[in-house]
Amino acid sequence: MSYRLDHSGLDFLPLASGELFCIVPDGHELAGRKQISAAEIIRHPLIGIDPNDPYGRIMAEIFARNKLSYDITIRARFGTTVCALVKAGLGIAVIDQFTVAHGGYPGIELLRITEPTQFDTYVAVKRGAPLSHYIEHFIDCLRSEMRAVGLVRSGPKKAVSRARKN
Repeated sequence: MSYRLDHSGLDFLPLASGELFCIVPDGHELAGRKQISAAEIIRHPLIGIDPNDPYGRIMAEIFARNKLSYDITIRARFGTTVCALVKAGLGIAVIDQFTVAHGGYPGIELLRITEPTQFDTYVAVKRGAPLSHYIEHFIDCLRSEMRAVGLVRSGPKKAVSRARKN
C-alpha cells in the first residue's frame, strides 16, 4: 500500500521507499530527456489516478506543493492502466517506480522529476495476530525486491532491476 489508514484492527509495516517519475511514450517530444519539472508536466495532457484516491493523492502532492493547477484529461484506476494509456500515446503521467520496475512497459520512457517525490509503502497485517513464518518470509522477500528495484541513471530511463545475490 502507498498509504496507512487509521483502523483499530490493522497494523501497517513499512516495506520500502520509492520515487515518482514522469512517463512518456517513445517518440514523444519529451522522450530522451533526463528530467522534467512539475511545471513542465502540466503543459501536456495528463493521465492519472483520481487525486482523492490515496495513491492519486501522492501524485497530486507534487503539484499542490508547487501551487500548480493541473487537469487530468484521462483518469484511470490502476497504475498499470495509466502505463498502457501513456504507451498508446494518449498523454503523459506521473507514476511510481514499482509499477514500471523490470522494464514491464516497453514503449515508455521515464523522466526524473526535479522536485522531491519520495513516498513510503506498507503492508497491512491484522493487529495483535502473530505472523506465520510464511507471511514473514513473504514480507521479507517483498521488501528485498522493492529495495532492489533500481532505475538506469543515464540516458532515457527504462525500468530495470539491479542484479540480486541469491
